[in-house]
Amino acid sequence: MNILNLAHIIATRRRALQLTQAELAARADISRRTLIDLENGSGSSDIGFRKIERILNALGLSIAIIEEPKRPTESELSAIFADDE
Repeated sequence: MNILNLAHIIATRRRALQLTQAELAARADISRRTLIDLENGSGSSDIGFRKIERILNALGLSIAIIEEPKRPTESELSAIFADDE
């Protein structure tokens, strides 16, 4: 996931909860301009984790860290497909 995906999730959830940008910004204790920039993807890389966390908390969301599955190496792939030859 990247910041643009996160911004889309935030905007979608805000709309689903029928909150205005001003209402969510007030609940998250951030400026409306910060929220607008985040949702539009402009300046979204400058927003800090604490602000993201406050926005998500205000929306009833949280971040989970999940380990991505390891991609197989070339030698592992060769071993997997060795039977096909």
